[in-house]
Amino acid sequence: MLVPLGASGVVLANVATTDPAPDAVINAVADSYVDHDHPTVNFGQSRQLMVGGGSWSMSYIRFQLPAEPAGLALTAHLVLTYADRSSASDFSAGLAGSWWSENGVDAANGPTPGFAVGRASGAAHSSTVSIDVSHAIHGGGAVTLAVWGSGPASAFDSRESGSAPVLQLWSNGQVGTVDTTASPFVGTSVSPGPTGSASPAGAPSPSGTPSPSGSPTPSGSPAPSGSPSPSGSPAPPSGSPAPGGSPPPSQSPCPVSATLVPSCGAWWGVAANPLDDESWDQALSNFENQIGRSVDIAHYYHKAPELFPPAGEIARAHQKDHERILYLNWKPEMGRSWAQVAAGDPQVDAYIDKEAAYLKQKFTDKFYLAIHHEPELNVKPAAGSGFTAKDYAAMFRHVVLRLRADGVQNAVFVVNYLGTPPWGSQPWFNDLYPGDDVVDWVAEDPYVISGSGAWWATTFGATVDRKLSNYPNWPGFYSWAKQFHPDKPIMLGEWGVDEEPNLPNGKAALFLADMSGMQEYPNVKALVYWNSVPMHPVGITRIDSSQAALQAYRQLSDVPLVNQPVD
Repeated sequence: MLVPLGASGVVLANVATTDPAPDAVINAVADSYVDHDHPTVNFGQSRQLMVGGGSWSMSYIRFQLPAEPAGLALTAHLVLTYADRSSASDFSAGLAGSWWSENGVDAANGPTPGFAVGRASGAAHSSTVSIDVSHAIHGGGAVTLAVWGSGPASAFDSRESGSAPVLQLWSNGQVGTVDTTASPFVGTSVSPGPTGSASPAGAPSPSGTPSPSGSPTPSGSPAPSGSPSPSGSPAPPSGSPAPGGSPPPSQSPCPVSATLVPSCGAWWGVAANPLDDESWDQALSNFENQIGRSVDIAHYYHKAPELFPPAGEIARAHQKDHERILYLNWKPEMGRSWAQVAAGDPQVDAYIDKEAAYLKQKFTDKFYLAIHHEPELNVKPAAGSGFTAKDYAAMFRHVVLRLRADGVQNAVFVVNYLGTPPWGSQPWFNDLYPGDDVVDWVAEDPYVISGSGAWWATTFGATVDRKLSNYPNWPGFYSWAKQFHPDKPIMLGEWGVDEEPNLPNGKAALFLADMSGMQEYPNVKALVYWNSVPMHPVGITRIDSSQAALQAYRQLSDVPLVNQPVD
C-alpha cells in the first residue's frame, strides 16, 4: 500500500513488503523538451515530452531529492508514461545541470548531458518506459535527467498532463525487499518549490553534475592555464549573470583534467587538410563554417627537423572566440632507427632539446602530442632490425622522458595506433605500448572504406571496435583498449568515412547512426575527423562529398555529447 505525504511530491510505502513496489516515488518538479529544428522555441508548458526523431528532441526532467544517510545504496528508476504509443525506440538518460528553467530552456541554451547512465527499450503494448538510473541518483538537492532516443520520435506525458514523470526509489539497493521502518525517506517532506526552482531553501545544492559511471578517470581538477573550452558551448565569464538559462560558472558540470580529459562528453576535432586551392588557415575556417560551429581540436603533422607548432598553428589555437586545442603528430627520428633514438642518439637528443626550448618560449598551452603515429606500419619484427615493437616503445619512452627532463610540462602524450584487426592480431602488437607512466591517451585511426564489406561499417561500434572473421582473436580496438588500458581515455586520432558508390546515402546514414552509437562507447573522449581530398586507401572522406553527407555531419556535430560546457 502506498501513502502520499501531502504536497511533498514524495510517496512512501508504509509497510515492509516483498512486493516489487518502491519505497519512495518522487514526482518531477520541472520538465520540458527541446527540438533542434526549433532551437529557440521553449516547450515548458507542453503536455508532452518529446524524445528522439529527426530533430533530435531531448527532454529535461528535474527532481528534488530528500537527504539520505551517507553511503546508502539506492536503486532508482526513471518512469515515463507514453502519451502516444506509436513507436518502439531505444532511450538513454544522462545527468545534466539543474540551472535551467522550465519556461526558458530551449535547444540553444539547454544544459548538455554527460554519458548515458541508463538505457531502456520501449516494449510493445507497454504504457511506460522505465530506465535504471541508479548510478546517477544520490539524495539531497536537485538532479536533472536528460532523456534522448535513437529511433523515431516518442511522446511522453509531462507534468502539465497530470501524469508527471517519476523517480521510483528502493533503499539499500534492494528491489522488493524494503523495510520502510528503516527508510531514510520516511517522514521526509520535500517541497517542489515554484516551477523552475532548482532547490528549496535550506537544501544543499550540488556544485556540479557528478561524473557518470563509465567515464575514464576524469579528474576533478580545473583545466590548466591555456586549456580552451569547446567553442561550441562556452560557459559565461566568471562573475557574469546567467543569461537565458546559461549555467553560472560555479555550477559547470564538466571540469577538464590536467591531461585534457573532459569529465563528460567528448571533444570534437578535425584534421582540416586543404581542399582544392585552400590555405591551411582557410581549410580550418571553411570546415567550421560548413558545420556551423568551432572545433575543439585542430590536428597537424610534423617531423624532424621542424620546430613546432609554427606561428600559423599557434594563431589558430589562440583565435579569439575559436580557441582550439592542438593535436600534433611528430616523427622525431631524423632518419635513425627507433633503437638508435632509444639509445640516446646525440643528434636526435640535441633536436629534442631544441624543440623543448622552443615550446617553453613559444607555446605553453596544453596540447596533445603523438610520437610517430601508426607505428604498426613501420615495425620490422626481426631481432636487431632496430624497428621491433619493443624498439618503438623504448623510443617513445626516451622522447617523453627527455622532454620532461628538459622542462616541457604542457605536452599530453598520445600513443596513436592504426588499430585494425590485421595489425592488432600480430604477436608483437602489445609490445608497442610504451607504459602508463608516459602515455596519457590511447588513440586509433578507424576509417570506413568503400569497395569491401570488411572495411565498410554501418554503425559507430563497427567503426571503433572493428572485428573481422579471419582475425578471430582480435576483440576490436575499443575492447582491447578497455581491457588492457582501462584507465586511459580513447581518442579517434583520425577517422573518416568514404563514399560508397553502391550506397549513395550510406555515408550520411552512418553519420546519423553515430548520433546514438557514440553514447555506447563512453571511453571515447575525443573524435578528430580526417577531412581531405580523395586519398588512397581511405577514399573520399571530405564531409561535403555529398549534400546528404554534409547535412548529416552537421547534425552529428550538434549532438549534446560533443557540445559540453566545460571548466
